[in-house]
Amino acid sequence: MNKFVFLMIVILITSSGFASEVFDYFFCGNDQDAYTCSDSCKKKGSIRFILTDETATNLLMQLTTPEDGIKSTLLNNCKIVDKQNWYCSELYSDLKSLSSDGYKIFQMIEGKYSQQYNYYSRQNDINSQNIKNMWVETFGCAK
Repeated sequence: MNKFVFLMIVILITSSGFASEVFDYFFCGNDQDAYTCSDSCKKKGSIRFILTDETATNLLMQLTTPEDGIKSTLLNNCKIVDKQNWYCSELYSDLKSLSSDGYKIFQMIEGKYSQQYNYYSRQNDINSQNIKNMWVETFGCAK
């Protein structure tokens, strides 16, 4: 609950003082299409990024889609040069097996935004008692 309250306060404060440009958000089929935000990507909503300070290590991402409404995410582990150039990432790992479960990358390069989520989706295999691992890749961009 405390994280939610903190996030809402940050949203309210930063929305008025540090509001950023709103971009059209697209879902893409691969990393190259996401990087170039090609015409093959499908529009899914809008997105904006709120950067309060260029010396920060995080920024706020607000994604708006017809399915989910407004979804705010605080991106951590960021290297920020300026509003037009930054990189944030998240790693997922399984400490029990000492393996990587995936990663997320969010980046703005010269004002072009792209993202990719690559992770293992663990699903129960209906035909057996085993858990089925499936590598999932999703890509997005904004312009």
